[in-house]
Amino acid sequence: MISLGIVQIMATLSDQVTQIIYKRYPDYDKLPNGERVLLAMSVLANDINVEEEGGNNKGVNVKEILASTKTAEGAAWCAASIEFCFQIAGVKIGPKPGVAAAFLQWRSWGEASSRTRSKPARGLLCVRVKQVTNKKGKKSQNRHIGIVASIDAKSGNVISYEGNTSSGATGSQNDGGGLYRRSRKPDYWTGYIELDEPTD
Repeated sequence: MISLGIVQIMATLSDQVTQIIYKRYPDYDKLPNGERVLLAMSVLANDINVEEEGGNNKGVNVKEILASTKTAEGAAWCAASIEFCFQIAGVKIGPKPGVAAAFLQWRSWGEASSRTRSKPARGLLCVRVKQVTNKKGKKSQNRHIGIVASIDAKSGNVISYEGNTSSGATGSQNDGGGLYRRSRKPDYWTGYIELDEPTD
């Protein structure tokens, strides 16, 4: 919150994240793309504690995240949280903001730009596209996206930051109420997307 005399102006979510990042990481602009996006996601989860308010896919912070992709409040926002952090990080690659709220646009961009990878690594986007069948036999695609923070050395689980998920194993995993740090078995994810150019 910024105080101007007796008038107080609430800083935007983007302003809050930027302030924290540059105070904590003075050389932030020199870091690789994937690392910058990851650190922005971690601040949203650990410092801001982004969660929905007032209904599904709603709330002041969620609304601003969705607005970064020119999408109205109320839409699914896992992909929008990635685009929001791309903008914080100044990363210029990826789908255009007008379509970046759509998960499939991220997968298509990764494939078209030869950035898809089969194994997780810190700073890669993690994507899930799996066909599921409900109790009534109706088939649908389960879609989700986040970013890899690490791989647990003991369990092999992928540690990630994800928007629009639940904080634990219960609740919706791809339409949950916040942005959280998660630990998932490797087979949960169906692929990964590289954000940095090869160095060799």
